[in-house]
Amino acid sequence: MDFSNKYSTLDLIKDLQREIGKLIADRSTHNGLASIRSLDQYIGKYKGFISRTKYKIKNANAAHHNPNLYFSKEDLAIFRRTLKDRFGENANVCIDNINAYEKINTDLKDNIRQQFHIFNPEIKSHFFRIIDSVPKAFWLGFLWADGHLELQNYSESHRRKRYQISIEISANDKKILFDFCKTLSIARDKIRERKRISYGKERRLTYLQFTCKPLALDLERIGFKYLIPDFLTERRNRHLLLAFLMGYYSGDGHKNSTEIGSSNFRLLLQIKNALDVKYKIQIRKNEDFYVLTLGSRIFNEMINVCYPYKLGLKRKIRNFSEHKETMEILKEKLKCRENLQNLIWESPQYKLAKLYDVSIKTLRKLIKEWNIETPKPGYWRLIRKNE
Repeated sequence: MDFSNKYSTLDLIKDLQREIGKLIADRSTHNGLASIRSLDQYIGKYKGFISRTKYKIKNANAAHHNPNLYFSKEDLAIFRRTLKDRFGENANVCIDNINAYEKINTDLKDNIRQQFHIFNPEIKSHFFRIIDSVPKAFWLGFLWADGHLELQNYSESHRRKRYQISIEISANDKKILFDFCKTLSIARDKIRERKRISYGKERRLTYLQFTCKPLALDLERIGFKYLIPDFLTERRNRHLLLAFLMGYYSGDGHKNSTEIGSSNFRLLLQIKNALDVKYKIQIRKNEDFYVLTLGSRIFNEMINVCYPYKLGLKRKIRNFSEHKETMEILKEKLKCRENLQNLIWESPQYKLAKLYDVSIKTLRKLIKEWNIETPKPGYWRLIRKNE
């Protein structure tokens, strides 16, 4: 059979009937085909599985009629394993057919009970499987700040888990939820509004709730809401960490400042160490909540990383002046006025500026602030001439 364009579920059933019929060659075959009833046991499924599948596909009056019904990847794995156990190497042709079916039909469900595609048929269920791009890191950070993951069972008597992901933000920031839905191909009609009382005031909130098992399991695997995954803190992935922080800032950042907040002290400590943030982690009075100031240089770097992708909450994005922070860092490096006074007579100003990674303008401002005595014009030219 030519598998180049289409390979339906009915095609696969017919091919398995024919190939298994060759292998068993007993009374359960008809015209060389294995019967539908016997097929169930040879592929490791319950009695009536194949007949029910065909009924749903072919009968328009069936309760769950679906002419485009496909087996899940979990089903196919069971088929392969059972056929291999029963027939060994003789099952290779059957397994080749199953592999072709999976290769051609690229959007198969992962497991038998998968339901999330009913409401979000195009959802990118493995979006966070590998965090290897700026947009993925940004949206992971956004979820880290404002997302919630629910993995508990529906009830004590119910074995199935929820795998529910939810996000709740101010109604003024609804657009970023629309962007999130667009990126992950989630239906926008899932976004709702409601009111809550917070600190004695009524607030309008926008929230999104959806269920997706693969997405939820990937988030759980990377330690969602605890510590940042270790690979993001590696030096070679600095751009991904900065994108993650911009997403996090869009959720838990303080407007008109470079501060981010969290109730998780270790999370902020991890960020501080990974980016060598010079500021201390502060605790808010009467609250179990911590704040870390990133500084203008790191914040502006975050903006530059995310700008080409148009990521971030617009009302919070602004470039901060780096002059004050640069001056503070320079003072820390020099330690005291006397050190600068000595250095200014040892090397020209342009060399000192390059040595301390600042502009000549910044260095001259500090010289003026500290009232440093400097060599007169022509001093260094005279030194070079006498050498």
